[in-house]
Amino acid sequence: MTTGVGRTGSWFGFQHYDLAPDVVALGKGIGNGYPVSLALFSAAVITRLGGRPVMYAQSHQNDPLGAAVAREVVRVIREEKLIERSRDIAWLLTQGLAGIQARTGRIREIRSRGLMVAVELEDDPGASRTVWTHRELVRRGFVVGWRPGVSVLRFVPALTIDRGDIEQFLEAFEEVLTESTEGGQ
Repeated sequence: MTTGVGRTGSWFGFQHYDLAPDVVALGKGIGNGYPVSLALFSAAVITRLGGRPVMYAQSHQNDPLGAAVAREVVRVIREEKLIERSRDIAWLLTQGLAGIQARTGRIREIRSRGLMVAVELEDDPGASRTVWTHRELVRRGFVVGWRPGVSVLRFVPALTIDRGDIEQFLEAFEEVLTESTEGGQ
Protein backbone atom coordinates (compact mmCIF):
# COMPACT_ATOMS: atom_id res chain seq x y z
CA MET A 1 0.00 0.00 0.00
CA THR A 2 1.60 3.23 -1.13
CA THR A 3 -0.11 5.20 1.64
CA GLY A 4 0.87 2.84 4.43
CA VAL A 5 3.84 2.07 6.65
CA GLY A 6 4.76 5.71 7.27
CA ARG A 7 4.78 7.05 3.71
CA THR A 8 2.31 9.85 4.45
CA GLY A 9 3.84 10.90 7.78
CA SER A 10 1.53 8.57 9.73
CA TRP A 11 1.42 4.79 9.88
CA PHE A 12 -1.51 4.79 7.45
CA GLY A 13 -2.95 7.32 5.02
CA PHE A 14 -6.44 7.02 6.50
CA GLN A 15 -5.11 8.47 9.77
CA HIS A 16 -5.10 11.94 8.18
CA TYR A 17 -8.89 11.81 8.03
CA ASP A 18 -11.74 11.05 10.38
CA LEU A 19 -11.84 7.38 9.40
CA ALA A 20 -11.71 4.14 11.34
CA PRO A 21 -11.63 1.27 8.85
CA ASP A 22 -12.76 -2.22 9.85
CA VAL A 23 -10.05 -3.89 7.76
CA VAL A 24 -6.69 -2.64 6.49
CA ALA A 25 -4.66 -4.59 3.93
CA LEU A 26 -0.88 -4.19 3.86
CA GLY A 27 1.76 -5.39 1.45
CA LYS A 28 5.08 -4.29 -0.07
CA GLY A 29 6.24 -1.75 2.52
CA ILE A 30 5.59 -4.00 5.50
CA GLY A 31 8.05 -6.53 4.07
CA ASN A 32 10.70 -4.01 2.96
CA GLY A 33 11.11 -5.97 -0.28
CA TYR A 34 10.26 -9.41 1.05
CA PRO A 35 6.93 -10.70 -0.36
CA VAL A 36 4.52 -10.54 2.55
CA SER A 37 1.05 -9.14 3.12
CA LEU A 38 -1.10 -8.57 6.18
CA ALA A 39 -4.74 -7.98 6.98
CA LEU A 40 -5.44 -5.90 10.08
CA PHE A 41 -8.88 -6.17 11.70
CA SER A 42 -10.64 -3.81 14.08
CA ALA A 43 -11.76 -5.12 17.47
CA ALA A 44 -15.38 -5.05 16.22
CA VAL A 45 -14.54 -7.33 13.29
CA ILE A 46 -12.59 -9.72 15.49
CA THR A 47 -15.60 -9.90 17.84
CA ARG A 48 -17.96 -10.59 14.91
CA LEU A 49 -15.66 -13.35 13.68
CA GLY A 50 -16.04 -15.04 17.06
CA GLY A 51 -12.76 -16.88 16.80
CA ARG A 52 -13.53 -18.30 13.34
CA PRO A 53 -10.59 -18.20 10.93
CA VAL A 54 -10.63 -15.92 7.91
CA MET A 55 -10.28 -17.86 4.67
CA TYR A 56 -7.69 -16.39 2.34
CA ALA A 57 -5.00 -17.47 -0.06
CA GLN A 58 -1.70 -15.92 -1.04
CA SER A 59 1.58 -17.20 -2.37
CA HIS A 60 3.47 -17.02 0.93
CA GLN A 61 0.64 -18.08 3.21
CA ASN A 62 1.59 -19.05 6.78
CA ASP A 63 5.22 -18.15 6.13
CA PRO A 64 7.10 -17.75 9.44
CA LEU A 65 9.91 -15.90 7.66
CA GLY A 66 7.41 -13.36 6.31
CA ALA A 67 6.00 -12.84 9.80
CA ALA A 68 9.52 -12.33 11.19
CA VAL A 69 10.37 -9.86 8.42
CA ALA A 70 7.18 -7.82 9.00
CA ARG A 71 7.81 -7.76 12.74
CA GLU A 72 11.40 -6.56 12.20
CA VAL A 73 10.25 -3.84 9.78
CA VAL A 74 7.80 -2.52 12.38
CA ARG A 75 10.52 -2.64 15.06
CA VAL A 76 13.00 -0.67 12.94
CA ILE A 77 10.42 1.94 11.94
CA ARG A 78 9.49 2.47 15.60
CA GLU A 79 12.98 2.40 17.12
CA GLU A 80 14.57 4.58 14.45
CA LYS A 81 11.55 6.92 14.49
CA LEU A 82 11.37 6.77 10.70
CA ILE A 83 7.82 8.12 10.50
CA GLU A 84 8.70 11.18 12.54
CA ARG A 85 11.87 11.60 10.49
CA SER A 86 9.89 11.31 7.26
CA ARG A 87 7.87 14.38 8.25
CA ASP A 88 11.07 16.43 8.46
CA ILE A 89 12.33 15.08 5.12
CA ALA A 90 8.93 15.75 3.51
CA TRP A 91 9.04 19.34 4.75
CA LEU A 92 12.55 19.77 3.28
CA LEU A 93 11.41 18.34 -0.06
CA THR A 94 8.17 20.33 -0.36
CA GLN A 95 9.76 23.60 0.76
CA GLY A 96 12.58 23.06 -1.72
CA LEU A 97 10.06 22.37 -4.49
CA ALA A 98 8.10 25.51 -3.57
CA GLY A 99 11.31 27.53 -3.90
CA ILE A 100 11.98 26.00 -7.32
CA GLN A 101 8.40 26.75 -8.32
CA ALA A 102 8.87 30.41 -7.41
CA ARG A 103 12.26 30.73 -9.12
CA THR A 104 11.57 28.87 -12.36
CA GLY A 105 7.88 29.30 -13.11
CA ARG A 106 7.94 25.74 -14.51
CA ILE A 107 5.87 24.08 -11.76
CA ARG A 108 2.10 24.43 -11.99
CA GLU A 109 1.25 22.64 -8.76
CA ILE A 110 2.83 20.67 -5.91
CA ARG A 111 0.64 18.05 -4.24
CA SER A 112 1.93 16.17 -1.24
CA ARG A 113 1.08 14.10 1.76
CA GLY A 114 4.26 13.27 3.64
CA LEU A 115 6.76 11.61 1.32
CA MET A 116 4.20 11.11 -1.45
CA VAL A 117 4.80 14.09 -3.71
CA ALA A 118 3.44 14.89 -7.16
CA VAL A 119 4.67 17.86 -9.16
CA GLU A 120 2.64 19.05 -12.12
CA LEU A 121 4.78 20.91 -14.61
CA GLU A 122 3.77 23.73 -16.93
CA ASP A 123 3.75 21.91 -20.25
CA ASP A 124 2.15 21.46 -23.64
CA PRO A 125 -0.76 19.01 -24.13
CA GLY A 126 1.67 16.26 -25.20
CA ALA A 127 3.73 16.67 -22.00
CA SER A 128 6.96 16.90 -24.03
CA ARG A 129 8.77 19.00 -21.42
CA THR A 130 7.74 16.54 -18.70
CA VAL A 131 9.05 13.62 -20.75
CA TRP A 132 12.37 15.41 -21.26
CA THR A 133 12.59 16.39 -17.57
CA HIS A 134 11.86 12.81 -16.46
CA ARG A 135 14.49 11.36 -18.78
CA GLU A 136 17.07 13.91 -17.70
CA LEU A 137 16.47 13.27 -13.99
CA VAL A 138 16.72 9.50 -14.53
CA ARG A 139 19.91 10.03 -16.56
CA ARG A 140 21.33 11.91 -13.57
CA GLY A 141 20.54 8.96 -11.29
CA PHE A 142 17.25 9.95 -9.67
CA VAL A 143 14.27 7.60 -9.42
CA VAL A 144 11.25 9.59 -10.52
CA GLY A 145 7.80 8.31 -11.43
CA TRP A 146 5.98 9.43 -14.56
CA ARG A 147 2.93 8.15 -16.41
CA PRO A 148 2.83 8.71 -20.17
CA GLY A 149 0.52 11.46 -21.33
CA VAL A 150 0.49 13.53 -18.16
CA SER A 151 2.64 16.43 -17.02
CA VAL A 152 3.08 15.09 -13.50
CA LEU A 153 6.25 13.71 -11.94
CA ARG A 154 5.97 11.57 -8.82
CA PHE A 155 8.56 11.55 -6.04
CA VAL A 156 8.19 8.83 -3.41
CA PRO A 157 11.54 8.55 -1.60
CA ALA A 158 12.29 5.90 0.99
CA LEU A 159 11.71 6.70 4.66
CA THR A 160 15.46 6.26 5.15
CA ILE A 161 16.61 8.75 2.49
CA ASP A 162 19.36 11.13 3.59
CA ARG A 163 18.78 14.86 3.71
CA GLY A 164 21.79 15.23 1.44
CA ASP A 165 20.10 13.10 -1.22
CA ILE A 166 17.02 15.33 -1.10
CA GLU A 167 19.22 18.43 -1.39
CA GLN A 168 21.06 16.92 -4.38
CA PHE A 169 17.78 16.06 -6.04
CA LEU A 170 16.40 19.56 -5.53
CA GLU A 171 19.55 21.07 -7.02
CA ALA A 172 19.40 18.76 -10.03
CA PHE A 173 15.66 19.29 -10.51
CA GLU A 174 16.08 23.05 -10.58
CA GLU A 175 18.98 22.73 -13.03
CA VAL A 176 16.91 20.50 -15.32
CA LEU A 177 13.91 22.85 -15.21
CA THR A 178 16.19 25.81 -15.91
CA GLU A 179 17.81 23.95 -18.83
CA SER A 180 14.35 23.21 -20.24
CA THR A 181 13.57 26.94 -20.02
CA GLU A 182 16.81 27.87 -21.76
CA GLY A 183 16.28 25.56 -24.69
CA GLY A 184 17.08 22.03 -23.46
CA GLN A 185 13.43 21.32 -24.22
